[in-house]
Amino acid sequence: MTATIRPSLILNMDVDERQYSDDLVAEVKRSYSYVAPSVVVPVTSADAEAPVENTIRLVVRMHRPYWDANDTVACEQWDAVMPKWLKNMFYKVSSTVTACNDVRRKAGQEPLPYAWMEVEFGDNLTVAQATEAGSAFPSDALSVAEKARDLACAGVLGEGAVRLSVPSRASWEAQRAAALEAAQTEDDSLADGACESAGEAAEAAESVEPVESIESVEAVEPADAVDDAAAIEGEPAAAEPEAAAPDEASKVVFAPAFEVDRTLWGVEYADGTVRTFDSAEGAFID
Repeated sequence: MTATIRPSLILNMDVDERQYSDDLVAEVKRSYSYVAPSVVVPVTSADAEAPVENTIRLVVRMHRPYWDANDTVACEQWDAVMPKWLKNMFYKVSSTVTACNDVRRKAGQEPLPYAWMEVEFGDNLTVAQATEAGSAFPSDALSVAEKARDLACAGVLGEGAVRLSVPSRASWEAQRAAALEAAQTEDDSLADGACESAGEAAEAAESVEPVESIESVEAVEPADAVDDAAAIEGEPAAAEPEAAAPDEASKVVFAPAFEVDRTLWGVEYADGTVRTFDSAEGAFID
């Protein structure tokens, strides 16, 4: 009987306000309609020059106990339904994220990356995991969610744990900063190489003796002649068109893809405190 009961799902997307628009909301709702209803909310970045950090949250709803691993009925419900259902939902949502960004790229649009995927298990625990390259869900997302439940129900995470981040926020930010620095170093190196090549080309051009004919020296392009004539008559020459103002979208910064080290986990409690859990050692380190 328990196997026939299925959870329901709602998708919440927290999107950087620099990417948020009514058209984007409509696109997201249309693209994910076959998976679950979606809600898109704009969020403000604390640093306007920081890379966008969007989040996609899977809100699980089930009107029957399923979380407590110490309760026989709840445990039966979890075992009968949740692993298979979560695996299916992770695959569907992750595939849709990838497909939508492929469509946007082919249309010449900026991507809509998600740095984090979260699973909100009602009032029990929210499990957040950093995504992989291309905003794909981690391959071990299900096993991490199952381990988080086991640890929480066994009391390992401590009283009042409300959120688990894999990796911890501090660890992820340090890794992203290192990836940004490495990407900047590479860009600078490529720019230096381009400048050096341009300089060598200029030197080579200067070493060639110029050959000009009388006709080429005296020749005046028609457009230049018109401007010169206008200047002689006292009329100002045609002004050069002003460069277009940079598009606001050009200010959006995207972090480079990097392989995430998920060893250190962050456990957040109801009172706002955060502790670091070493998943390899199975113990807190602070």
